[in-house]
Amino acid sequence: MTDLKTYAALARAPFLLLPVTLVICGAGAAAYEGAVFWVPTLLALVGLVAVHIAVNALNEWSDMRRGIDLNTVRTPFSGGSGTLPAGKAPTGAALRLGLVTAGIGLVIGLWFLARIGPAFLPFLLFGAVFVLGYTDALARMGVGEIAAGLGLGGMAVAGVVMVQSGLLGPVGLAASLPAFLMTFNLLLLNEFPDEDADRKGGRKNLVLMLGR
Repeated sequence: MTDLKTYAALARAPFLLLPVTLVICGAGAAAYEGAVFWVPTLLALVGLVAVHIAVNALNEWSDMRRGIDLNTVRTPFSGGSGTLPAGKAPTGAALRLGLVTAGIGLVIGLWFLARIGPAFLPFLLFGAVFVLGYTDALARMGVGEIAAGLGLGGMAVAGVVMVQSGLLGPVGLAASLPAFLMTFNLLLLNEFPDEDADRKGGRKNLVLMLGR
């Protein structure tokens, strides 16, 4: 049986502070524009944490399946958690965790879609593509940094603003830009120590395309 500590490792628990900061940023922007509410803010927090866990767990599953995590030199910020290569959990545990938490994010997203209407549909659709397609598609097409910057950065902040009252004003858009750049650069910096493993595993990112 896979215990809670192992699931937390597969979820990369220390990095789940990122969606917390994104929700705070989005709620702050919404409050500045005069409309912030507890229920949608807390639901957005649960949804963003869930989809971040999904991305991390599916990344662990895919990188183990493709052998990338067997070649990485892990650092505190890159190279995966090391849980699957160490045999602490079956590969399927990461897949199950990823699919369950992606499902939680989908349910919350559908609730927001029903509440807000078609204006929220791009957030739901792009979010689904970024979560399910990041590791096995987007990170192999040279757009992984952009997808991460949007999905766990700019669009996340803008989405938190949107779910408050269904509107996205200039303050929300402005707040989303540094969030995009932060997550874009977070991923980019983590690609340097993983350069050789990513090349062998068939990834296509800025470090591999442009060189160090």
